[in-house]
Amino acid sequence: MFGLHFVSTGIIAQELGAFYTNIFTKRQKGDYEDFVYFTEEEIIALLVPAEKLIARIEEVLVDA
Repeated sequence: MFGLHFVSTGIIAQELGAFYTNIFTKRQKGDYEDFVYFTEEEIIALLVPAEKLIARIEEVLVDA
């Protein structure tokens, strides 16, 4: 629904939508699969895009 209402309408950029899909998939694996491990490097690489996504969502909420 996030993609339908925010990404496909252009409110959230395509690359941020793809990032959201990526981290959602990682969260699902971490929650529901056995013995899933993420390296420190993998997690650190997610910090900057996560901050960009959060900042954009905050902008959308302020404009609402």
